[in-house]
Amino acid sequence: MIIIPKLLYQICLIIIMGRCAYVGFKLLKHTRKDWLEIAFYFSVVIVGYTLL
Repeated sequence: MIIIPKLLYQICLIIIMGRCAYVGFKLLKHTRKDWLEIAFYFSVVIVGYTLL
């Protein structure tokens, strides 16, 4: 079993959180907002933040 170093794990979480925040804010700018998608992306950011 390969053990992922904690720093690599944190870097991956930061990348995932950054991407989800970017997409979430991008979706907020649309005229027709898909609130379920927006809520999903921001919930991923919140969960990722708690795991850091």
